[in-house]
Amino acid sequence: MSRNSTELADQAIERGHALEDAGHFASALDCYLEALRCSPEYPRAHLNAGNALRLLRRYADAEAAFREAIRRHPEYAEAHFNLSMLLAIDERRVEARMALQHVLELQPAMIDKVLDAESYLLFSSAFREDADPDVVAREHFRVGALIARAAGPPYSSWSNVPDPDRKLRIGYVSGDFAPHPVALFLRPMIEQRDRQQFDLYCYSNSDDNNPIAAKIRQQIDGWRPIAGASDADVAERIRSDGIDVLVDLSGHTERNRLGVFARHPAPIQVTWLGYLNTTGLPTVAYRVCDSHTDPPGETETFHAERLFRMPHSQWCYRPWDGISPSAASDDARGDRIVFGSLNQSIKISEPCVDLWSRVLLRAPKARLLILDIRDAHVGAAIADALSRRGVGRDRIELHPRRSMTDYYAAIGAIDIALDTYPHNGATTTFDALWTGVPVVALRGKRGISRSSYSIMRTLEMTELIADSPQDYVDINVRLAFDATWRKELRLMLPERLRTSPLMDARRFARDLEAGYRRMWRSWCEVQSGRA
Repeated sequence: MSRNSTELADQAIERGHALEDAGHFASALDCYLEALRCSPEYPRAHLNAGNALRLLRRYADAEAAFREAIRRHPEYAEAHFNLSMLLAIDERRVEARMALQHVLELQPAMIDKVLDAESYLLFSSAFREDADPDVVAREHFRVGALIARAAGPPYSSWSNVPDPDRKLRIGYVSGDFAPHPVALFLRPMIEQRDRQQFDLYCYSNSDDNNPIAAKIRQQIDGWRPIAGASDADVAERIRSDGIDVLVDLSGHTERNRLGVFARHPAPIQVTWLGYLNTTGLPTVAYRVCDSHTDPPGETETFHAERLFRMPHSQWCYRPWDGISPSAASDDARGDRIVFGSLNQSIKISEPCVDLWSRVLLRAPKARLLILDIRDAHVGAAIADALSRRGVGRDRIELHPRRSMTDYYAAIGAIDIALDTYPHNGATTTFDALWTGVPVVALRGKRGISRSSYSIMRTLEMTELIADSPQDYVDINVRLAFDATWRKELRLMLPERLRTSPLMDARRFARDLEAGYRRMWRSWCEVQSGRA
């Protein structure tokens, strides 16, 4: 491989990068193929070709390119890493983790990227019906141990005064103080807090230039931008702020700061809301849930944390500003029933498609409207999966992500919202109910499969709860053919939701604050030697 050919290949690769950054993946691939013509032996050219092929969803070709890069340069850590992410997309998790192990062996400095990839693998397990809860838990504990080892020795002493009744400082850590469900559910808690007993601090791990972040900033006692700061520096800032209870709102989702929690900067650490599973970290003491998502005696062994069950629900809903509980009547549509999916497309799993197709085949005049399709390739794959099961393509409407006003208007055009499985909706379930659109909740085996079930149990809407996949299909079909029932639900659901604990922000805030206070008092007892 001559120096001149390498230089020409690098020039082609740089042109490809510019095109890739602009979203022109096919043109970028052409540049990378040009680089390969200049220098067929060049591992970097094979790597970049693999990246473009992955973006074009040509996964088999992408894998071949990554493996060729590794064959030519076995110690190419980045190629092993990119291969691991491709294998994860293809749900070949064992192979993906083996590739990540190679990355750490070859390049220990890539630990942060490896941990992000491990978190992605954990997060993706939520969308698999066949995931064994024991195996999922063990993987969380393993990754938690990796994060803890990378973080180094945690703090074991704090300057916080162990007075059980003093005013407490609560810190919330998230990358989602933005137009995001986490912020939607957090804001009522912030607005209704007991200001005499609690000060609130938010540690924002993302760009906070948005109206939601601005509103939150106005209502709390301290706002700390932490995007780009090291975990060690963030942990020191939390200690200097004197945070008593530090709350993780991300878990293993994007923009998490679990490396901060592994350092244990606050005496009490809690996870809530953003990730409906364990963090796997031994330094996080509690996870907030409820007795419907995590019935006593059923899921404790799957958690590194103690479960703190809210007395009513782990959810407190408030619609987006300016959205009233009004929806179009379905009277004029006759038997032209419209089912709708409001959830992100990542939640539309193969088991979910199986259920939906069974419903649609028994209601042959019904259509399916799928909102929030952010990628045309993904939408086409979902439509193809339904078509293979006998649901005509002409019965499926795919719609892109839209503004909140248009989103709620679209819900009004739906007769029945189809929940996803095994990863249920939460915000979307509330949104449908708020506009009078019924949702059937299938009770699953794990907390992430019981979100809608928890909502329906709190509303005492047992007629919309399915105990088996067959029940899910039967109840949805009954809704499709029972216009009187649908009309009753249209009128009743918004008011049932509005008067329930699920929209009683003050009660929710008092309940969660009481939990924080109990956690704090337990810690104080340990410090005094009474525990």
